[in-house]
Amino acid sequence: MSKDCCIKVMHLLTSNSFSGAENVVCQIIDIFRKSFGNKYEMVYVSPKGPIGEILNNRGVSYFGINKLTPGEVRKAIDEIKPDIVHAHDMRASVVASMSTNLPIISHIHNNNFNSRKISAKSVLYYLCSRKYKHIFWVSKAAFEGFNFHSKLYDKSTILYNVIDGERIELLSNEGCQFEKYDIVYLGRLTYPKNPERLIGIIEKVYQEKNDLKVAIIGNGELFDDISKLIKEKELSECIDMLGFQTNPFRILKNAKVLLMSSRWEGTPMCVLEALSLGIPIVSTPADGIAEVISDGVDGYLSDKDELLAKKALEIINNEKKFSCMSIEAKNKFDNINDIDAYAEKLRKTYEEVCRK
Repeated sequence: MSKDCCIKVMHLLTSNSFSGAENVVCQIIDIFRKSFGNKYEMVYVSPKGPIGEILNNRGVSYFGINKLTPGEVRKAIDEIKPDIVHAHDMRASVVASMSTNLPIISHIHNNNFNSRKISAKSVLYYLCSRKYKHIFWVSKAAFEGFNFHSKLYDKSTILYNVIDGERIELLSNEGCQFEKYDIVYLGRLTYPKNPERLIGIIEKVYQEKNDLKVAIIGNGELFDDISKLIKEKELSECIDMLGFQTNPFRILKNAKVLLMSSRWEGTPMCVLEALSLGIPIVSTPADGIAEVISDGVDGYLSDKDELLAKKALEIINNEKKFSCMSIEAKNKFDNINDIDAYAEKLRKTYEEVCRK
């Protein structure tokens, strides 16, 4: 164990940009900094890229590697000398298992279709799981959806995401305010998020409300494709593609609906962020979202695009409905967002795996 602190944790991630899992790690680092001070030292490790500047702005210790390979990870371990490797998602967990004999904690942030059946991905992760001291799953759906989950009960825990609601509220009031939007999408534009379907739902709402205003916040490999689709459908007048925003909360706070169309999810941070600001969610019932949102209370869930569009329109056009759902959203957030319990689960696991 490190001489400079009680426990040094190396967080290992696959992506070089900022999205859900990356946000979770930043939350963990912030929570431990506030809750435990210098008893823990945490270092964020990932391939070099835009994430470096974001982490620097948040005061997170960052070690960039060239690629996520066992050789590069070993170099990081030699430099950082961690007591634990906390690997986020399956790829990082597999690479960690090939890189070190240090205690490894695997943290799964979604319920990928490829892991729900016997596949190269699910088999490889299961074989490597023998080296993991513990596995955190972001939702019950993520755990039970994994093909080999029945063999991993003894080392698995469901750990729902949490956020710092006070920080979100402060940021939402910071700086210049954007124009008000009826609908906001917040997240990466990637295959799991199904943004093509998102645009289709927005199109249906626009057909009923020709003064509709929508903000799409986030980058991703489908950004250009979605921009082109918006032009083809003649929706440019109602949809603003805002790209990545350092502080999206001042935009989200003034919206009426957070709209999502995901194929699969964990427990999306954007859902918690919206709930904390009193913004109802209209979404496909993907995995962890269905475990958080109560249909008809703090949002709506459906697999039918026509119904999602109808419900989004109801919230936008009915101020009383929006106000009631906004109150319920904040109440839901207060009931499920237990930062102290979250920190204690992690702390206890870190302590236990270091003693083994």
